Amino acid sequence: MDARGFKFAELLTKAIYRIKQLEEKKISAIQDEIGIALGKSGGASVEHWRKGYFPTKWSELEVLARILVSRGKVDRDWLEQFLELGQHPNLEKVVIELFPKESFFEEEIPAVDFNLPTDELPEPGNLPPGSQMPLSRNRFFVGRKLDLLHLARHFQQGHMAAVGQSNIAAAIGLGGVGKTQLASEFVHLYGQFFHGGVYWLSFEDAEAVPSKIAACGGVSGMNLSPIFWELPLEEQVKLVRKAWQSPIPRLLVFDNCEDEELLAEWLPTSGGCRILVTTRRGDWDPILGVQTISLGALYRHESIDLLASLSKANDRDALDKIAAELGDLPLALHMAGRYLYLRRRSITPANYLAELQDPKLLDHESLQQSTDSSRLSPTGHVQHVARTFALSYDQLDLKKETDELAHALLVRVAHFAPGEPIWYQLLIKTVEPIVGYEQLEIKADQGFSRLIDLGLIEYEEKDDIFRMHRLVAAFVRQFAEDAVQETLASVESIVFEETARINKAGYPVPLLSWNLHLRAVTESAVDRRSGRSAWLLNSVGEHFRQMGDYQGASEYFRKALDIWLETAGPKHEHTAEGYLNVGKILRDLGQLDHAESFLKKALDLRLEILGDQHPQTAEAYNEYGRLLFIQQDFDGAQSYLQQAVDVSMAAVGKFHASTADYLNNLGMIVCSAGECEKSLLFLQNALEIRQKIFGKNNPRTALSLNNIGHALSLMNRFNESKAYHQEAYGIRKDILGEYHLDTAESLNNLGYLYVNLDETIKALEVLSFARKICEVVFSGPHPNLVVTLTNIGHAEYKLGRVNNSESTLNQALDMGLELFSNEHPLNKRIIKRMKEFNFKV
Repeated sequence: MDARGFKFAELLTKAIYRIKQLEEKKISAIQDEIGIALGKSGGASVEHWRKGYFPTKWSELEVLARILVSRGKVDRDWLEQFLELGQHPNLEKVVIELFPKESFFEEEIPAVDFNLPTDELPEPGNLPPGSQMPLSRNRFFVGRKLDLLHLARHFQQGHMAAVGQSNIAAAIGLGGVGKTQLASEFVHLYGQFFHGGVYWLSFEDAEAVPSKIAACGGVSGMNLSPIFWELPLEEQVKLVRKAWQSPIPRLLVFDNCEDEELLAEWLPTSGGCRILVTTRRGDWDPILGVQTISLGALYRHESIDLLASLSKANDRDALDKIAAELGDLPLALHMAGRYLYLRRRSITPANYLAELQDPKLLDHESLQQSTDSSRLSPTGHVQHVARTFALSYDQLDLKKETDELAHALLVRVAHFAPGEPIWYQLLIKTVEPIVGYEQLEIKADQGFSRLIDLGLIEYEEKDDIFRMHRLVAAFVRQFAEDAVQETLASVESIVFEETARINKAGYPVPLLSWNLHLRAVTESAVDRRSGRSAWLLNSVGEHFRQMGDYQGASEYFRKALDIWLETAGPKHEHTAEGYLNVGKILRDLGQLDHAESFLKKALDLRLEILGDQHPQTAEAYNEYGRLLFIQQDFDGAQSYLQQAVDVSMAAVGKFHASTADYLNNLGMIVCSAGECEKSLLFLQNALEIRQKIFGKNNPRTALSLNNIGHALSLMNRFNESKAYHQEAYGIRKDILGEYHLDTAESLNNLGYLYVNLDETIKALEVLSFARKICEVVFSGPHPNLVVTLTNIGHAEYKLGRVNNSESTLNQALDMGLELFSNEHPLNKRIIKRMKEFNFKV
């Protein structure tokens, strides 16, 4: 490790330890969280960098620095050293953004007669004489206050005396997002402060740019010469450009400038000009010094206000839903609002909403106004949503390798949830067959850069996030329908494989941020009723089950079973899989009678198709035995679980995840039957296997620790039990997060122990948090919440809060009776406790 690497490692380690102190987390958990935020599977890269190596991409270095500043509260000096050691190319920009009150250039900016209001927006004012501004102020303009103030602050800081500051700001975003509208609003609010005037130039036609620049110097502009119009065009342009290089502050607006070379050709090389560029292009060469302001969709309340103003409609609920269908895109909202106003006597917002809820919504007449209507446009642009996107899409030349790959990525993105952060690492796997593994990430990055340049993908540099607007997604699905359909199998297969891999690892957290994408891809799969779509539904259902979303899991498991019954028939092992998973989730939901029906069908089918010595039959023995256990048939449950263990041992061996599961479950049944010493042998065996297979920090290992703790508590070995439960809780909190049912279960068990250890105040504290978790995760009754309320009632009674205790136990019983019959073990336990406390049952 050289000196630079040593110092970099030292700074990184210092920041991580600061996070450890502030958040009271383990180093490994912090590194894993940072790794996941960087799009990696865990913290291995962070650990690698702590050994003195550097991130290979400066974008990774920047995201890493931002995370450490946010979470570690490190100071500016730390950030400067960290980025300098990592050789970040835009060090000053990042530091100023994160520490704006300590700008590198504050002391270098002299007092000049140029002051823009930067705390509040000014009132509109007249533009200075000679200004060239073709657009009137749009009285329906809404929102964008922060973006306008950001522009003002940038231009205020960008005085030429502040060496190194950029005078160029670019409003970037997809077509129809309101870039030109933002520039126009800025001109009408702030143009009055640019004493040298405002000059609005369309860069859409590169060949016409010289004549537009020359127009700025005539009598109606800067009036540079009494014989200005007698001069050759080349001389006129030279005079204008010379004037632009004077210290007088002027605002130049380069509207629709998409070409880096075109921008570089016409930029003033010095002087007091500030340049505002509107562009779809997301990436600009750093040498140009362009500061980008990424425009996204409007906030929902702004969208509703815009629709209401244009349409004069009062049904804000319907307008809210219309805005959602249109993805809050200003162009679409403007067109929809005008349409509603023009058709106000024949169509209501509710009727219009129903018409928009169509896969081909871009064909609706409200979004397809003719080119003649551009004269009514506040920007003078054509009012046609699909054509706006087509201007970008049509620039993809599929004969060029980069454009071909960009198109391949584009049609794959269209399968995922629009408007949500792109599932980047998974997405690029879908193009691996085209690109090959060796150059996958490099070429995928080139493809995404091309899409960003065209404005078809939105990119937020601050968080390194890619998104596709819902109307762009609708455009791609409609206008590239064949390509979208051709990529369907690839996308679904990769999603299934990745979800199944993570499910098998027992570490579902990486899928949390992908839930909306999982739903989007699987919902699309339902209609095709294929075996592949059934397996995808099944895999996603298992993910939701692991995350404690039993209702969501039930929905997907049932859809998978329906497809298997239809495609494979009632006598097939896939159908048996469907019966088993529906039965398991019904059991988890406490619907025991229905669960028994499905689990019995699964077991009978597997015995008939696979025989009694198959691993899948062992699984069915296990799940049916667990149901009998809940129904308090301990003998029957123990018999089925013993069969599951025996078959698994013979079929796959001792050190297998399934064998560990069955041993664990058998141990719990034996313990509940009163043979806790014997149960510890099974439970310790299961723990040994899980630690060997999954390691110590894994949800399944935590489950074993939890269950050993439970057995020890039943033996009144409370201090030993507490140690196991605390370790299980630590693992679950780090891996699954605080708001997970398994984490709540550990808190519940700890609360029960604290009551028995006469630490009742502490018990009530942890039980109250367990209750909060259950109520956040589930909006209605749930068995875990029933158990938690029962334990809270017990703790309150021990503290002498008798009325609170009775009320809480009655609440637990009401919920239990809503879920189960009087004879269910949970309800029997509550009734027994209430009778012990002399409460009325």
